[in-house]
Amino acid sequence: MIQIKKEKLNHTDEEFEDLKTTINKLLIKISK
Repeated sequence: MIQIKKEKLNHTDEEFEDLKTTINKLLIKISK
């Protein structure tokens, strides 16, 4: 149970990092 939770959390973290990267790219485009 704990293991599944941890894997889900890690997966979410990766998706969140991707989201932040995408947002940063958009902000850079907008600010130019």
